Amino acid sequence: MHPLCIYIVLFCAYNLGIGGVLELCARYHLVQRASHSFSSRPLVCNLLCCEHSLVVWVHESSALKAFIQHKECDLSKTIPLVIHGDDAESHRRRSFTVTTFGGVVVTQCSLWDSKILLYVLDSSRVADTTQSTLDMWVCWSLVECQLGFFLDRDPWGQEYAPHNGSRCGRVCGEWIAVLTVHKGDEKYLQKTYQSSHSAVSKNVCMSCRATSEAGDLLYTLHGPKAAHRQTLLTVTDFIRDVCGVSTWVRVPGWSPQMITHDWLHVVDLTLIPEASASALIELARENVFGAGTMDEKLRKAHIMFIRACRQHNVRT
Repeated sequence: MHPLCIYIVLFCAYNLGIGGVLELCARYHLVQRASHSFSSRPLVCNLLCCEHSLVVWVHESSALKAFIQHKECDLSKTIPLVIHGDDAESHRRRSFTVTTFGGVVVTQCSLWDSKILLYVLDSSRVADTTQSTLDMWVCWSLVECQLGFFLDRDPWGQEYAPHNGSRCGRVCGEWIAVLTVHKGDEKYLQKTYQSSHSAVSKNVCMSCRATSEAGDLLYTLHGPKAAHRQTLLTVTDFIRDVCGVSTWVRVPGWSPQMITHDWLHVVDLTLIPEASASALIELARENVFGAGTMDEKLRKAHIMFIRACRQHNVRT
């Protein structure tokens, strides 16, 4: 097989579901790492670096005091969660923010089958603090899931009236749920964390010190020995240098390594179109699709692709 055919093979494989398997494996690795990290240290150790107290809404809770007495997680009864956000561009130049959560590791179904909608925002019709306020409630609820108890204080430290009724005690018996992955497209992550780092700024990464300026930390210097791989941000670094709003960093056990970009945007909307287009041009020049003009060769390649998709019941 021609070396460049690997691009076409990867393109077809991804659309036939291999990408989903790869994502599942990658997320499972993160679950093991994040769950172990959460279970092997005190509940609020990552929050002590903040200038102001970030646990005002849990530090007075009787549920938290009870949980600290047994702060180790039983991983056999722990559900790893992924929060997924997408700042979707829609018709009429309007942008909608969609946030969901679900299980990281699922069986007998896809990751999408386990997703539950948290909120949808019309970004052009909300106040500047609307999303951060909703995120506060989401993070507060995540703390309840991680503790396994309903809290008697709201996100702002006030007494929570529903706790005096039926909303008290354990959330789901002996089971708890732990945030392990916060995923989304770049626009969503920048808005959610009010990040000072972006693809068009000097600091291009939210997880390390990679930069767009020439030098050892240039982000285009790839590979396992790339210098910027040794500059992963700590929670303190992230809160001090990157984060502009203290919502998600309040969740116990949170770390910058939980932030990951959506595979759809990274692979399907950026890498695959560029790689497949480059591969098709090179293959056409090598007459892999027969003789003729470039347009004729590419037309033949398109016909071959459509036939392959129909053969494997892939909608085009």
